[in-house]
Amino acid sequence: MIRILIVDNHPIVRTGLELFLNSKPDLKVVGKLSSGIEIFEFVRRNEVDVIISEIDLPELNGITALRAIKKENQSVNVLMFSHQPEEIYAISTLKAGASGYLNKTASVEEIEA
Repeated sequence: MIRILIVDNHPIVRTGLELFLNSKPDLKVVGKLSSGIEIFEFVRRNEVDVIISEIDLPELNGITALRAIKKENQSVNVLMFSHQPEEIYAISTLKAGASGYLNKTASVEEIEA
């Protein structure tokens, strides 16, 4: 079972991802957060395998949060999932430690993979 944390400041995105991912037998959403600052406490208190995070988050942006998370939890995979242009942000997020980058125009099959 892959335990997933969803971090996005849009409730509809969090809910949509949760409904889709929880419909898959090997995936389980263990939390949904709306800001980057909340990630640290959640990951310290809960087992998380994958974080799906937006870049544009209130209080602490996703790339800054990603760098700090990877310092504390190298085993957690982080998928940046954003509306920001890939040509600008994909390389930055990968260099910061992300396992991947998907644009929010990605299909549900791409998100699942």
